[in-house]
Amino acid sequence: MYLRRFTRMALCAFALTASLAASAQTYPDRPIRIILQYGAGSTTDVVARIVGQRLQERLGQPVIIDPRPGANGILATEMAIKAPADGYTILWGSSGTHAINPAAYKKLSYDPVKDFMPVAQVGEVGFILTVRNGLPVKNLAELIALAKSKPGEISFGSAASSSGLGGTLLEMTAGVQFNKVNYKTSPQLVTDAIGDRIDLLMEPILILDTHVKNGRVRAIGFTSKNRSSLLTQIPTVAEQGYPEYESIGWLALFAPAGTPKAIVAKLNTEINAVVNSPDIRESLLQKGVEPRTTSPEGLEQLMKTDIIKWEKLYRDAKLERQ
Repeated sequence: MYLRRFTRMALCAFALTASLAASAQTYPDRPIRIILQYGAGSTTDVVARIVGQRLQERLGQPVIIDPRPGANGILATEMAIKAPADGYTILWGSSGTHAINPAAYKKLSYDPVKDFMPVAQVGEVGFILTVRNGLPVKNLAELIALAKSKPGEISFGSAASSSGLGGTLLEMTAGVQFNKVNYKTSPQLVTDAIGDRIDLLMEPILILDTHVKNGRVRAIGFTSKNRSSLLTQIPTVAEQGYPEYESIGWLALFAPAGTPKAIVAKLNTEINAVVNSPDIRESLLQKGVEPRTTSPEGLEQLMKTDIIKWEKLYRDAKLERQ
């Protein structure tokens, strides 16, 4: 009796494995949906549509970008978890959803490690450290000196958790204290900086590029370890006396846990090929995104390393968790 039961279980397992293998071989045979955690016009949305269009051409099936903004990406992430683990619904995730949120929330409705399978990284986004023209500083050293002479008086505006944490990391690294001001949207924040109503901000290149070039605000640093390929004249924070400093965001795709590994591998191969295409690389660079590709295992390691980094910052800075 036990032998028959074991045999039935083995046959069922074999049938399931065979079914998944066959599914992976024919994948994809219908449209693929990419759930997006930010709205239209955001850096994430723009990059997702660039990559999605080329991915559609390579896979021979429609790739539908489905923006579901809200709650720091939690809404979109929860939707992705509930989707079938068949490779036809994947999440356009980020360092925000998969590294910062675990540090920022006491109780998060998802586990970025257990609930998802890393698929592929797409790019890295650095931030431009920028001051209003009326602030009497021309570089990072002058900003830090001014901030130390006026503790808590230099206003720092942020419209996203990633840029806000970048400011906190600068405070901890340089030993200064800013007056933090939260904004609902980046355009509102930039408008106030241009109008000399907020002293300091960190925003992606896509948002600040034109204003920096037109002299409406003054760029004094870049938050990645390396200078931006688009704005090479802006020195990094690291090369201005703080070599350990780095605050970046990254964009990546994740599949619900349980998605067949063969499908994940196929998606990784195709997405890497898209990102490494010369014209796509140039398009991403023009949007302020440094193209990055890696294996699913490499993406998993990046995610885990960043979770540790931001959890440590929350503890060291005694930041209140939501």
